[in-house]
Amino acid sequence: MPSLARSNLNILVAGFGCCKQEIFATQGALYDIQRFGVNFVSTAEDADILVIQGFYNKKGITRVLNIYDRMSSPKWIIAVGSCVLNENLFKLESKL
Repeated sequence: MPSLARSNLNILVAGFGCCKQEIFATQGALYDIQRFGVNFVSTAEDADILVIQGFYNKKGITRVLNIYDRMSSPKWIIAVGSCVLNENLFKLESKL
């Protein structure tokens, strides 16, 4: 069983929307999330945590699943914001 105690966590933020700006604001001087060992990465292979936010259509879900498949184990997903948690910003018949 892999150890859950790590010296750092690598986060990949997927999607677009207002929450992405709030997530990246944690890198600023006010919060300075790097001091806790949290790093933002740009590739799925380097990520431990996939943060999804914003709204998704079918093509967007396919991309998120592709990113998740490329992540190495152990891997986690965190959903942030009301768009992704409350049936998307736009309520359409084709909602997921």
